[in-house]
Amino acid sequence: EESDACQDAVSVSVDDNSPIASTTIGASSGGGFDISFNQCGGETFDVGTPGVWFTVEGTGATFKASTCSETGGVSHRITIYSGADCDSTICRNSSTVEDPDCPYPYSSNAQWMTNPGERYFILVHDQDTTESGDFELTVADVSEPPVNDACETAEILMELETTTGSTIGSAPTAVLMECENNPTSAATPGVWYKIPASAADKGETISVFMCSDSIDLELAVFAGNPCGEAVDFTCQETGAAMGHNFQCATNDNVPVAISAAWNSTSQIEYYVLVYGTSSAVFGVTFTRTSSDNDGNDDNGTTNDTVSGAGETRIWKGGLYWLGSLVFLATAI
Repeated sequence: EESDACQDAVSVSVDDNSPIASTTIGASSGGGFDISFNQCGGETFDVGTPGVWFTVEGTGATFKASTCSETGGVSHRITIYSGADCDSTICRNSSTVEDPDCPYPYSSNAQWMTNPGERYFILVHDQDTTESGDFELTVADVSEPPVNDACETAEILMELETTTGSTIGSAPTAVLMECENNPTSAATPGVWYKIPASAADKGETISVFMCSDSIDLELAVFAGNPCGEAVDFTCQETGAAMGHNFQCATNDNVPVAISAAWNSTSQIEYYVLVYGTSSAVFGVTFTRTSSDNDGNDDNGTTNDTVSGAGETRIWKGGLYWLGSLVFLATAI
């Protein structure tokens, strides 16, 4: 299946095990452009050669488009554009570099960082007007996994300090979710954080807060160490959507706020797993409060004062999301 018009670009699935067989033989020249040459990715190339179009939606991951094919007899150029439609595209990359993962002699690949929900157009075209040929197109997620992709490399959370994270490129985790309100063992991509035993005293209330653009992210808290084979842990708590007094954000683009709270036990470390069925960026932080109910936290600061990014706000019971930062306020 092929289309030599951008407006009729063929939709491509990411990491599909069935490559799309196509060809530039007989395709129209020019790619829908009124110019013959273009500059992109540090290269000047001819866009007047025959080519065919594909389209894919970004996820925030790094994508690689490849024309690896056992039957291919020529190497093509792959040019990547972004835009809402074919009349407003911006060139993101153009490449004739051989795909290092392809075992066959003729291939090309182009990589680019995507934005979630953004549309991308892939033009596979001949390097010159005299060489057209068959190819098979695949688009793969080649993102590097996060450092805290594994439980053993969990990132330390600091009290009242927001940590920005991402599940993009993370591997599915097989840890059983045995909490009462989330009885599932499904393995989904996730990343790990740790609250050290030294950060909690017995009888304190620990609260973890997460803000994200995605409605698919969840969080779970484990008491003890869930890493490795000799594990000794219990599922402490799972996150719940905050009530009307808790909001992520100052705009409508960040709809999701998740929190979990529990009474701590001394000398116990807690692991926080942020996971979900789709990849997303988020901010996570935690706070702890004593049972003295004096309106101050353990550092002597008033709980309803929120500071950061050169500004201070007073707000009862809320979570502010500004860009990649989360600001926490609690009223105990």
